[in-house]
Formats: sequence, structure tokens, C-alpha cells
Amino acid sequence: MGIARTSLILLSLGLCGCTGTPEYVPPYRPFDGRVGYSSAALQPDVHVVSYAGWSGMADGQVIEFARLRAAEVARANGRTHFRIEEMNLRGRTESSVKRDWITIDRWRHDGSRDFSDSHYVVTDVSVRSVPHVALTVRLLKDAEDGAFPVTDFLGEPPSTVPSTQTSEAE
Repeated sequence: MGIARTSLILLSLGLCGCTGTPEYVPPYRPFDGRVGYSSAALQPDVHVVSYAGWSGMADGQVIEFARLRAAEVARANGRTHFRIEEMNLRGRTESSVKRDWITIDRWRHDGSRDFSDSHYVVTDVSVRSVPHVALTVRLLKDAEDGAFPVTDFLGEPPSTVPSTQTSEAE
């Protein structure tokens, strides 16, 4: 009983060690060549902010990530609001083809197998739309009609003055 139990525990530990958790890749991240945000200044107060999504990502989520990046750019430039001047939402198409190697079984007259008729066959083709949005945004110092407050996306900025608490007790 003791050996069986020890073997079971060691086997369980071994199996747990083999199953690694995949590295989590956050969806909101700098552009890495396929997915993520990017931004560039056209003028001091006008920037282009873009977000490239992944296959199956909703258009609305791509737009929200671009607006979040616009809020970050506005705050980094000392602005409290931004207005979207232009939005270009489009999708790029990605496709993949699955091919499987097949062999047609044939038997020679001498009873051996003939593998000469082996080749790849397309077994699956998938086409996906991958959303991408580019926003031209104007960074603003104050609220205007149609402007988004940076705090709606990022919350209040951290206080730069440390808080001091005074005691009333004598």
C-alpha cells in the first residue's frame, strides 16, 4: 500500500511538472508586428493612434483599445481631453491552409506495399478578417463638444504631492 501510494504521488508530481501554463499575452500592448497599438505625432496636438487586433476580435474592442491609447498620449502630453478627428476602420484578411500527407495503399504483385502514390492534400482552408483601426486625434487642454476626457479611460492621475495627516490629539 505504501509503495503504491508513493508511486501515485510521484506520478502526480511528474505530470504536474510536464504541464506548463502558456505565457499570458495581454491583448492591449505595443505593436509587435501583428497585434497591438502604435502612435505618431503629425503635429504637436494632432496624433495618429492605431490598434491592430487579432482574428476574431470585435471591431468595438479594437476601437476601445485605440481610444485608450489616445488617452495615454493625451495625458503624456499634458492634455486633459482628446477629440477624434477621423477614424479609419478596416480589416485585413488572413488565411491558412491545412495540408495532410496521405498515402494511397497499393499492393505490389509480390505482396509488398507500394508507397509511391503519396502526396499532400488540402484538408482545410480558413479565412479570417483581422480588424485594424487608425484614429486621428486632436489633443485638447480643456473640454470641448465631442471630446473625450482622459479620466474616462485612465482615471485620475496619481497625486504628485504626498498626503500628510496631522493629528488633532494633544
